[in-house]
This record gives sequence, structure tokens and C-alpha cells, in this order.
Amino acid sequence: MITNDGQHEKPAGYVTVTFDAGEHGKLSGQTSYYVNPEATQVELTAPTVQANTGYKFKTWDKALKGQFKSDTKITAQYDKYDDVIPVGPNVQKPVDNISNNNTIGNDLMNNTSDLNNEVTESSTANKQKDLSATEKKTNSKITKRLPQTGEKENSVLGLLIIGLSGLLGIVDRKKRKDK
Repeated sequence: MITNDGQHEKPAGYVTVTFDAGEHGKLSGQTSYYVNPEATQVELTAPTVQANTGYKFKTWDKALKGQFKSDTKITAQYDKYDDVIPVGPNVQKPVDNISNNNTIGNDLMNNTSDLNNEVTESSTANKQKDLSATEKKTNSKITKRLPQTGEKENSVLGLLIIGLSGLLGIVDRKKRKDK
């Protein structure tokens, strides 16, 4: 393998392998090689890719290792970033695994739908792209959830107090009757 650095002429019978930046980036380093087409296992060193703003280098469109029997152009491939990328600690979507069943408080949970719709409308207004099928499926499974206030423990305590008060009232009434 002889590099095409401008100082060597292409040897007879050799093929040229050229790296191309594609539409969304620039290359630095060696971008062309003269390769013996009879060599069965050649490994080329790719140039460094600098992707343009809004793009990320993904891969090359052809293998860099193997046999090159004819002139070959190897082009950089890119992934496009979204126009707006949210950052920060509160970016993750909430996970909610509580189901909406027919228990006490179900009516209250159903009446929170207006608030949930406002949140959904607010977050979709800031989104610039359509939701993927996975995101749509995930969003459709999200159920309504009330804040966890510890009311279950308070109601048990309240029932105990009412029960004891009633028991004391019966004992007090019995004492008065016996007098």
C-alpha cells in the first residue's frame, strides 16, 4: 500500500481508495490510498471525521478492511441530532406503575384528568418532532396517580380512636345505668 500524499505516482495496476466526508462533515488526515488489488487483506486507516453542527459521525458506508479490486470511494455516514435537545436533571419521563382501579378515591383520580391534559399539552408544545411508536405506546399506558399523603395510615388511626371512644362511651353509659 502506498499513500497518495502528492509525492508518489500511482503504480501501474494499483487502485485508488478515497475517503469522502459526505454532506455533513469534514475530514482531516490521510484521505487517499493506492492499493494493490491482488492483496487479499488490506486494512486502511480512516481519516478523522469532524461532523457539522447538528450531526454526529455514525460509520463509513464500506468496510475499511478487506480486498479492494477497483477504485473505491468510502463515504462518511451521519446521524442528525434533533433541533432541540433537552438537558438537565428533570428530563427523564416519570415512571408510573400504579393502576387506576375501582377503590376509594377513584373519583378523585378521574377528576385530575384536566391537570394531566394540561401537563401533556405543555410538554408536547415544546416538542418539535412526532412521537415514535414506542413513546406513543408508553404514553398511552401512563395512569393517573394521586400524591402519596399517608392518608391510609391516618384513617386507620382515626378508626381506632373512634372505636375506643365508642367503647368508652358504652362503658360509661353502663356505669351510669348501674348507679
